[in-house]
Amino acid sequence: MFRSKYAQPDTPTQVELIFSYGGKTYTVRRNPEYERPAKRGGGTTTQKAEAELILPDGRVVVKPREVNREIVDIIGLDRGQFAQIAMIAQGDFLKLLLADTKSRQEIFREIFKTRYYMVFQERMKNEAGQLQRDCEAARASVQQYIGGVVCHEDDLCKPTLQKAQEGQLPFPETVELIRQLIAQDCEAQEEQQMSPSWYIVNGVKYIEETCFCQVF
Repeated sequence: MFRSKYAQPDTPTQVELIFSYGGKTYTVRRNPEYERPAKRGGGTTTQKAEAELILPDGRVVVKPREVNREIVDIIGLDRGQFAQIAMIAQGDFLKLLLADTKSRQEIFREIFKTRYYMVFQERMKNEAGQLQRDCEAARASVQQYIGGVVCHEDDLCKPTLQKAQEGQLPFPETVELIRQLIAQDCEAQEEQQMSPSWYIVNGVKYIEETCFCQVF
């Protein structure tokens, strides 16, 4: 603690700083913990460390921790970061250059207000990762489905199907092939149901099942 030996015992030990930031003026007063004369009786008493911040609108913030937090919110730098930034203004670049990469990134991030971009970048990275996982799951599902598809040897889709089952067909074309095969199956099923042979076969089955149930 710096205190003049010529100061009177009852002279407060404190420092006051008036600074401007963003076109607004702030006043900070601090005092360390020190021994001062007791106001009652003789001897001395311990003066606790105190801090006071006067804001531009007249509001007053007290207690060291609250004052520190408010100042960090105002200028965007804590004590250590401010000390390193002050070195740049004084031309002392060596310590900044010798600082580790993480510390330098944190300092410049606060100076140029790029933290929002970092948050946005991380969010986009996470969303891109999730989309990639969803895409891979969809590809695996389609590949599993196409692996169980069977068609006639003379079907025009047979070569394309074989290529898809070997994983050589692009994903969009594989999906389109599945749609085409499903459409062919639906069409073939409708034709089979509408044919006379279908009615005969199913009619015989109905008679057999009915007679069997009546007998037993």
